[in-house]
Amino acid sequence: NTATVTQIVTVRDVTPPTFTTTPQNINVNGAPNCATVTLTTPTATDNWSTATVTRNPEGNTFCIGTTTVVWTATDAAGNTATVTQIVTVRDVTPPTVTTPQPITVNGAPCTATVALTAPAATDNDGIASVTRIPSINTFMVGVTSVVWTITDRSGNSTTVTQTVTVRDVTPPAVRTKNINVQLGSNGTVTITPLDVNDGSSDACSQVSFLSLIHISEPTRQAEI
Repeated sequence: NTATVTQIVTVRDVTPPTFTTTPQNINVNGAPNCATVTLTTPTATDNWSTATVTRNPEGNTFCIGTTTVVWTATDAAGNTATVTQIVTVRDVTPPTVTTPQPITVNGAPCTATVALTAPAATDNDGIASVTRIPSINTFMVGVTSVVWTITDRSGNSTTVTQTVTVRDVTPPAVRTKNINVQLGSNGTVTITPLDVNDGSSDACSQVSFLSLIHISEPTRQAEI
C-alpha cells in the first residue's frame, strides 16, 4: 500500500539586475534655453532573465539647469536596480541690451547732476545685476563715457556705453587794467592781452588770449 504527499519548493529570484555600463554625466550649451541631447541607454544583465532598462524623465529635450536622469533596470521577477546620470544645460547667451541715448546738459557752472536710467535689457534666463562705471550722478564739464554692464543669472554679461556731455555755458570773467605805452619810431606799438589782463578768469578752465593789439599814429587806430 502506498500514500503520497506533494511538497512544493519555490525558488524566488531576489537578485536585482546589474548595470554593466555607467552613463557619464553630460554638459551642453543651451540654444538658447534648451538643448536636444541623445542619451545612450546603459546595459544591464540579470542572473535569471533579460533586464529591461527604462529612464525617467523620458524625452531628449533638456532646458537650462541640471536634470537628474534615473535609469532603472527591471528583471522578470520585478527586481530593480537604478543608476543616475546628470545632464547639465549651460546658459551661454548674454543679455540683449538697448544702447542708451547720449545725454547733453549745461553745466552749472562746471558740473551737472544727471540721473541716468538703466538701459532696457532682456535675457533668456533672467537679469541678475545692472551696474555702471562711473556710478556717480555728478559729471564734470566735458564728455564722460558711462559703461553699463548687464549680467544674467549664469554670469553672462553685455556692456554698452553711454556718453554724458556737460557744456560749459558760463563765459569768462574779463578784468582789464589801464596801461601807458610809448609808440615806437614807426609810430606803432603792439600790446599783448597779458599787458592789459587784470586777473581775468573762468569758472571751469584756464583763460586763453587769442589776439594781439596794434596801435598806430596818427589815427590811433587799434587793430586786433
